[in-house]
Amino acid sequence: MYINRKLSVLFSSSLLVVLSLLFSSAPFGFASASTPAKGAAEKVKQVLESKTESSQLYSYKVTVAKHTSHSGRTREFTIYVPDANPNLPKPPYPTVLMAHGFLMTAKQQKENGEYFARRGMVVIAPNITKLLLGEETRMNNIEDILDLLKWLTLESPYKEVIDVNRFAVGGNSSGGAVALELLIQMQKRGMPCRTACFLDGVPWDRSWAAVKELKPVNALTLRAEDTLCNEKARMLKCLAPIPYSFDDVKIVGAHHCDAEAPTTIGCLCVCGKSDPVHRARFQRVLYLYLRDTLDAHNFETPATPFTDLMKSMQKEGTVEAKLSNLEGNHKAESAP
Repeated sequence: MYINRKLSVLFSSSLLVVLSLLFSSAPFGFASASTPAKGAAEKVKQVLESKTESSQLYSYKVTVAKHTSHSGRTREFTIYVPDANPNLPKPPYPTVLMAHGFLMTAKQQKENGEYFARRGMVVIAPNITKLLLGEETRMNNIEDILDLLKWLTLESPYKEVIDVNRFAVGGNSSGGAVALELLIQMQKRGMPCRTACFLDGVPWDRSWAAVKELKPVNALTLRAEDTLCNEKARMLKCLAPIPYSFDDVKIVGAHHCDAEAPTTIGCLCVCGKSDPVHRARFQRVLYLYLRDTLDAHNFETPATPFTDLMKSMQKEGTVEAKLSNLEGNHKAESAP
């Protein structure tokens, strides 16, 4: 019996290591999971690069650093910061924290970080404990991220570039659960957060009761088709009791792995296929929502407001959208 238990533990530990390697962005060929085939590359470009977008975007810097919280735990994070440009708006910049999914790392926010930073947003991508199992582990992550945010906005060298009054939280899969719990805790502690975006999120049980107490923010559920990997639109059900309206967009035909940028072989093995065009749609829809709700600089002439894009995509059958919170609001102004 003892030997069997040891073998069972050894097997389980080995399996977790293998899964962790699979789910992480590993260098031995896994990157191909997110590389568009030649035929899809042009479609991805059409989705992400508006024909009316200015050719002058921000350059940016990427920094990987570590922060030790008051708990004594040290966590790594990646931050994407636009470079100051005399021809573009000066800092502080709209800022979004993006949480990665189950067994992933901050690398799964790389494409979002680069895309948003070029368009004038600071992106913070923390490394979260990969196995978010158990109440204590989950809340340790939340406390450490809140501690990181306080340090970044009050003490760090980045405090001058982060606009705390134009701040958003977001995340995909279990990162959506992190984003929701962050929003709950930030409101309890008086920390400003204007927008929350949940990409095919799978919320924790502890968050369900608390959503009834949420104060109004711009909230978007951006999701794939209903599957077991998003537990049949679990985030949509969780947010149903909140005391105000929110926006909901489903990318038609998308899978759970399409919410990652980039995705990995590990996600594909568990949750099925991924399509680069669907991933581009997730990124484009998320960006425009953040741009319009955080009053970020618009690079397009004429502008493409989020609400107009949703109507257009709904007409062509690529999304199903129910817009309540944004309808008639946050229209982007044309670029100069």
